[in-house]
Amino acid sequence: MNARSFIVATWVLQAIVCFAHDDAQAVLIHSVEAEQENLRKAEAWVYDELITYTNVFHSGKRKKTGSVEFEVIALEGRPYYKLVRRNGKELKKKELQEEETRLERVSQERRQGSSHSERQRFSIPFSQLANEHVAQWRGNLLVTSPRVPGLRHVSDLITTEQELDPRTLLRKRAVVKFLEASGINPEKTEIVVEYITMGDGTSLIHRILYRRPYRNGWHETEQVYSNYHKFEAESVIRPVAQLP
Repeated sequence: MNARSFIVATWVLQAIVCFAHDDAQAVLIHSVEAEQENLRKAEAWVYDELITYTNVFHSGKRKKTGSVEFEVIALEGRPYYKLVRRNGKELKKKELQEEETRLERVSQERRQGSSHSERQRFSIPFSQLANEHVAQWRGNLLVTSPRVPGLRHVSDLITTEQELDPRTLLRKRAVVKFLEASGINPEKTEIVVEYITMGDGTSLIHRILYRRPYRNGWHETEQVYSNYHKFEAESVIRPVAQLP
């Protein structure tokens, strides 16, 4: 290959790489936009949540350490996680009273615009990725990483691998990995999120598996969602079919 041919071939290769990069970045942007619309539709849904805590040792031994179950209801137009069981058992009378008190307090605070009594939950910042991550394709996976790693925002400390629905660009599955420690999340923490599509096209979370290093192995928190219902006016709740 002569010098001129080499220059042309290099230019073509660079153009292909740039096109692929721009294409992946555009898909990421459109996916985030689609997710914003999906979140609006998801507010109409309620469901049950089972959280199971397990320690997994390097030997392969697994030890379940507890579980809690929530009924996710609509409260002041937003989801509220109402505790209904602990370790497979119904709540005791005192716990029931405490939960009812919390519900009333959260309802009042939401009307006032505060959130002191809310149950705090970690949220993966998918909506920030379009601005703060660089995207590329790895097979059929959209892989994203921080533009500027190591800053104090959570999105600057994680990478993601996303399997998207080719028609809607909504996530079907995502793997989030922490590059370094962030809050209670140590380095090498991994979160797997799986989604399910409902009959009206709304994508909802079906399962979350949270794994972080723990002593001689890993600590796993598994959140499984079921009994999806659509919340409608006049407090009417009816089951809606799921897509296979």
